[in-house]
Amino acid sequence: MRRIIAAAICVIYLFSSLPLSIHAAESASKKRVLIINSYHKGFKWSDDICDAIVDYFNKHLPGRVEIKLVYMDTKRNNSEEFGKNAGVKIKKLIDLWKPDVVIGSDDSVAKYVIAPYFLNSDIPFVFCGLNGDPKDYGFPASNVTGLRESDLVEPLYNDLKKFARGKRLGYLTADKETQRIMAEVNEKQIGQKFDKVYFAKNFEEWKKYFLIIQNEVDILLMQDVYTVNDWDAEAAQKFVRENIRIPNGATSDVMSPYVLICIYKSSKEHGLWAAEAALKILNGAKPKDIPIATNKKGYLVLNLVLADKLDIVFSPTMLRAAKLIITDKIEKKK
Repeated sequence: MRRIIAAAICVIYLFSSLPLSIHAAESASKKRVLIINSYHKGFKWSDDICDAIVDYFNKHLPGRVEIKLVYMDTKRNNSEEFGKNAGVKIKKLIDLWKPDVVIGSDDSVAKYVIAPYFLNSDIPFVFCGLNGDPKDYGFPASNVTGLRESDLVEPLYNDLKKFARGKRLGYLTADKETQRIMAEVNEKQIGQKFDKVYFAKNFEEWKKYFLIIQNEVDILLMQDVYTVNDWDAEAAQKFVRENIRIPNGATSDVMSPYVLICIYKSSKEHGLWAAEAALKILNGAKPKDIPIATNKKGYLVLNLVLADKLDIVFSPTMLRAAKLIITDKIEKKK
């Protein structure tokens, strides 16, 4: 259960009907912070971001901030129509509640809320977890700043190359809009085109593509497969262990059971950066004077089960640097 000490939090689900009730009894003297989560409660990445934001305000503005948290649910419902409707509902909430600052995690907030309704408005916005190019959404803008999400794919690729037979590069992920964006972003970061790219709609399709790509490339990046429809984590882990033939890697911590090497970014870094920027704005700073930044922190996970399957031995340097080492029976944390 989330620990709430000082900040008053109201959680709003967009799949409920409008109008959204506003509690008139809440103190008008408190600063109002609206947090927009592009996804749904239970999605670890964005949940961790929101938790970091709430904890930050509890610590730095105890009793002086009122927070509303709203979910767009566009990870599970990724149609254009659903996203636009969610954006309309949030616009109505913002117009009604009039927050002092809005913090939004991930791309749906930028695409369906900020870009169509609030560019260069009087309401300050701070984004984080943004996968796409900020320019695509009209950023920077006078009222918008944020932290862009960058997968740590370049150092991951450099590590995977040490164990590969060749340079052919493949990409396997869920058939989601964000992952199509990230495929292009990852190519730019690596400086190399993917030789094969597969977007899987469901678990059976993912398994088929996994087998095919083992013979088509020398290195495989696997991203966001846990949002594949009817994903079975236990079955997937067993399937990978039985069928892996080439070194693979990912940039999300939840992918570590399925890949040889994982270098993942910190969701907490995004939440803390956004909260710090929001606090500066509440204290009088202008969003345009806070430069858009990119995440920097990363953590290394090594999978010794898959290393053994591929007859790979990690160097002592890599083993010492690893935050997590996955063995056949347990996961040992440093």
